[in-house]
Amino acid sequence: KNYFLAITLILSLSVIFQYLLFQNGIIIEYLKPGMCIMKNSMIVRCERFSGLFGSEYVAGGFLSMFGVFSIYIFYKFSSYNKLNLFIISVSLILTFIAIILSGGRNGVLIFFLILSFSIILSKELRNKIILFTIISILITSFLISTSDNVKHRLIDWPSTILFKNNSNLIEGILNSPWGAHYVTAYDIYKENKFFGSGYRTFREVCSPRNEEYLNQKYNLNISIDSGCSTHPHNIYFEVISELGLFGIILF
Repeated sequence: KNYFLAITLILSLSVIFQYLLFQNGIIIEYLKPGMCIMKNSMIVRCERFSGLFGSEYVAGGFLSMFGVFSIYIFYKFSSYNKLNLFIISVSLILTFIAIILSGGRNGVLIFFLILSFSIILSKELRNKIILFTIISILITSFLISTSDNVKHRLIDWPSTILFKNNSNLIEGILNSPWGAHYVTAYDIYKENKFFGSGYRTFREVCSPRNEEYLNQKYNLNISIDSGCSTHPHNIYFEVISELGLFGIILF
């Protein structure tokens, strides 16, 4: 249990450290942030911080699942005392801050979903989880108000994409860059329903599914060139497209 928690803390701190370095104008090659905006040969904003994950922008999703799980395991199999309660509280806060700073919107969503279901299902921890949920909302609000990177990633860009041309939420998602990836993943799944296309093969089998193909087949209005990427930017679409029904059931 201690090893799992240690991994979570190391990964969380690496994301926070990477973000703080960037905020102070310091960029280390291995800890270089991603999805950066350049102006006059200068980086003015970066949207993704992955810490020790390097160029794989999966820190938020990983920490929202493995991180929360590791903290729960530590709580479940540790004696209840002030020291362990302090370790759990600090670990949760650091993990959540890292998820927010990573720029992974799915990670933030998964984290709050876990909190919501825990409030409903866990009578033993309900009051503590409600308190931490309030703290999480305050942390999110603070980071959005003080960080242009976080605000752009969580508020400005999604609202611009999802509600452009006065479209409703569903149309906004389907016709967005995310929608292109999701529809591509769904199309791959339809061709390989039981076992998928194979682990980490999304980037290889997605290429024929360009804008024209997706729009014509699913009656959409996707305006990007392709739904192709290294992954479909959603863990569930990634699993079902690459591992099929068999994989999603095990997941």
